[in-house]
Amino acid sequence: MTIKTKWAVVAAGVAGAAVLSLAVAHRVSAHGGFHGCRDRASLHAFMGRALERHLEQIGADDAQRQKIQAVAERLAQEGRALHGEHQALRAELVALLEQDHPDAAKLKAFLRQRAEAYARFADHAADAALELHGILTPEQRQKLLAHIRDHGGRPRR
Repeated sequence: MTIKTKWAVVAAGVAGAAVLSLAVAHRVSAHGGFHGCRDRASLHAFMGRALERHLEQIGADDAQRQKIQAVAERLAQEGRALHGEHQALRAELVALLEQDHPDAAKLKAFLRQRAEAYARFADHAADAALELHGILTPEQRQKLLAHIRDHGGRPRR
């Protein structure tokens, strides 16, 4: 795969993510929020309860809970910062595309910047997963993996 093809795939991914995020944002706003969470605070509380439920299910001790909660909060802060940039960046993208003759270099640089930001976040998420792997015992990991296999990562209904 050539560099040009790789960037085309990345650009398509970023564009797809933008469309997906718009669809999710519409669904969230039209249907009372993510799992009924209408604001950032209630979403944060929902995610905290879900994490606590999973930690309880796998039998995490207090020291593990503190470490895992710190990892989760660190990753959540980075995710919130990335999401916080979304409105301004969307306005910038729209402004670029509203032009009769959009500047190709600016558009490519814009998409490259977003792709790199998401790639950094993905790297940090992978690092966090490896950190969690080291915190949990083999038995706890097996319980968590069994839950993921059985539920596909979806919350219980």
